[in-house]
Amino acid sequence: MEKLIKAIGSSFRRTFGDDPENSEWYPRIVNSQAFDRLTGYLHDGVVRFGGRTNSETRYIEPSIIDEVVGGPPVMQEELFSPVLPVLTFSNLTEAVQYVNEREKPLALHYLGVL
Repeated sequence: MEKLIKAIGSSFRRTFGDDPENSEWYPRIVNSQAFDRLTGYLHDGVVRFGGRTNSETRYIEPSIIDEVVGGPPVMQEELFSPVLPVLTFSNLTEAVQYVNEREKPLALHYLGVL
């Protein structure tokens, strides 16, 4: 898991630089209501990358959260945000079972470890 989080974080840095808040290419959240909803997702798990926010400019740093347990909003809603929850499973069968027990996801990405 650590290797995946580092790789995704490195990709964020290559795309937006070390300080995305000052990148001319990094967008802001559309309004304060959406900002409040999206920053709330950061509390649905443990922030492993990013997590900085600025309510005045509606900035949310690209963020990865781990240790998401149960059914918090971050796992139930369409995010359209810079917050990426990452889940760990022991095997593919466990991951498929998790998906099948819930409403169909908008997206699913699987990284298998050999």
